[in-house]
Amino acid sequence: MTTMITQAHVGTDLVATAIGSLTFQGYGEGARVLDELFQKSAATPTQRIVFELGAVDIIDSHWLGFLIRVLKRAEEHKIEVVLRGARPGVRRVMDLVQFGRLFTIEA
Repeated sequence: MTTMITQAHVGTDLVATAIGSLTFQGYGEGARVLDELFQKSAATPTQRIVFELGAVDIIDSHWLGFLIRVLKRAEEHKIEVVLRGARPGVRRVMDLVQFGRLFTIEA
C-alpha cells in the first residue's frame, strides 16, 4: 500500500491525515510533508500539528524518526504535535518507544 499524507488547516490546527503503510518504501513522502507542514504553519497561525493516524496500518522506525523531527522543529516554533486515532498495532509501537512522553496522544 502506498503512503499518502494530506494536510489542511482546521481552525488553528494543521491536520495531517496519513493513509496506508508508513514504511521505508513511502519515506520519500516524509521530506515533502516536513517542508509543507512548516510552510503552511508559517503562512497561517498554527497552535498544533495533528497527525490523524486512523488509516495507518503499520509504522516503522523511519516514520517514527520523522515524527521526532517534526516534533523538534515544531518546538522551535512553539507548536504542539498531537498523534490522534492510531489503530491498536500502531499504538503498541508508539507505546513501546514511549511516545507518550514526547507527544500528546489522543484516542
